Amino acid sequence: MPPVIVIAAVPPEGVRLRGEVPAAEFGLDVAGVTVSGALRYDLFAETASGLLLVRGSLALPVALACARCLRPVESEVRADGYRFSAPIAEIGEEIDLTPGMREDIIMALPYKPLCSRDCRGICPRCGADRNVERCACREGGGDDRWGALDGLAAPPEGSA
Repeated sequence: MPPVIVIAAVPPEGVRLRGEVPAAEFGLDVAGVTVSGALRYDLFAETASGLLLVRGSLALPVALACARCLRPVESEVRADGYRFSAPIAEIGEEIDLTPGMREDIIMALPYKPLCSRDCRGICPRCGADRNVERCACREGGGDDRWGALDGLAAPPEGSA
């Protein structure tokens, strides 16, 4: 059930909202991220000084691709500091918090998900998964097209 707040139904002491938004209704469309369950939310909503204030936590189970070896990584993205506030006069009778929750989940996604801290990744030359097999490629070396620059010395300090 989407987290919809009916402004007139929020008592002066506030109200707790707990529930889930099914993956199909949540609509997270981010490359490399597969939603593997419902978004769970635990929120507290209150009105104060003409504002609707909402705070709480969000959790979404996802499958991500490891940034080094591309294996799937099961994870739970958490946004424990979810906050929302808006003037009641601008909201109208009710507000659906789903779009803002989606943004917070996107911001909480890991920049570089890893299957493990010591993931060895994929060999850039032969494509072998270094976690599974050793490849015969030599380490380092870089791009041979830049080899002509290897013998050049850096200019002395202060010259331009």
